[in-house]
Amino acid sequence: LLLKMATIEAVLRVKESRLHTEAKSITSEYFKFNLCTLQDYLKHIFGDTSLCTNELGVHLTLATTHSKFLSEKEVEKLILSTGVNIRCISLHQFQTEYQYTREIQMFLTEEPEIGSNKKTLLVQCERGVDNTKLIACARHKMVDELKDWREENRKSKFEIFVVFLVLLNRQSRRSKFVSYWG
Repeated sequence: LLLKMATIEAVLRVKESRLHTEAKSITSEYFKFNLCTLQDYLKHIFGDTSLCTNELGVHLTLATTHSKFLSEKEVEKLILSTGVNIRCISLHQFQTEYQYTREIQMFLTEEPEIGSNKKTLLVQCERGVDNTKLIACARHKMVDELKDWREENRKSKFEIFVVFLVLLNRQSRRSKFVSYWG
């Protein structure tokens, strides 16, 4: 269980620890079961939708990372590699709740650019430790909008995926961030 929760960085540093004799087996075990890139993670949830489906029939999940925000080119590569419609936004680009709500509504109602029936919204937020309330509020508003959309579009042919990407500092003196939603 601990190995599944470990970061790649921690696993790669095992060879420099007291467990150095076990490094090869720990590393191979880790990479056998863990998804190392966002692309791997998205392909995994697109393939096994039971992992994050809620009562709305929408796939809502949270992923944490130490990486920087995704660039437009990286999002384009994700679209090409997964074959899924992906839009990427940052919570910090919005000045008001109305702007954020409007962006969600536009995502839900627009026709996809490529032929997939899956639509994905990546919501990025930096400094997860400092923005726990913002992330909770954004998630709450997202769920409200998804409920409204689902009530109006019960027979929609689209599968909706929403992934909150929360950027965490590698080291934080105060960690109030909880990376799971019950």
